[in-house]
Amino acid sequence: MLLGAGLAACASLQPPPPEADGASGLRAGQPTDRVLTERLAAEFAMQSKDPLAALRHLRAAAEASNDPADARKALRMALAQSRFDDAEAIAARWQQLQPADSGLRAYQVALALAQGRSEPAWELSRTLDAEDSKALAEA
Repeated sequence: MLLGAGLAACASLQPPPPEADGASGLRAGQPTDRVLTERLAAEFAMQSKDPLAALRHLRAAAEASNDPADARKALRMALAQSRFDDAEAIAARWQQLQPADSGLRAYQVALALAQGRSEPAWELSRTLDAEDSKALAEA
């Protein structure tokens, strides 16, 4: 009986939590399990030649991540597949994460052009500088 009580007491002990970063409870710089899972699922989908599934997983990763690079990768995939609704949502997520990113503006120009919206594309392109030309070419 004493042994059972001792084992129960040991089982209830929890290791101390790692140093947390803000309200998320995650260590600084560490992606969540969901982000990693979605990134891996996207890679497997690409290996299986299923770009629509890859986009779905990249979008989920971008939504769960605090890294604008995840949004950039998902946005590139959405534009490549002409999935403009997905691209709009992903661009909005990128803007939440890093509103002043000039690369985002370049992708917004590319999205507007792909949708045939030349006036918004022209207005956005006027805000680009020389460094943005590489991002625009990539987009």
